[in-house]
Amino acid sequence: MKKNPLKVPLQWSVDGGVGIQYQLSSSVGIFIEPGIHYYFNDGSYLNTIRKDHPVNFTLPMGIRWTY
Repeated sequence: MKKNPLKVPLQWSVDGGVGIQYQLSSSVGIFIEPGIHYYFNDGSYLNTIRKDHPVNFTLPMGIRWTY
């Protein structure tokens, strides 16, 4: 059977996170938003980083300006 790399199944994922923000002024704040992501096995023969490490933690932080 010939394998076609253009026909790969979808890779489903679940994401979750929570964030906090401290207001420095009425329009500027600093924030941190930790999150976790899980990628389900898609059953394909392609090896990806998401198959080797299906759980991923993130820690976005920074300055937020609103108007």
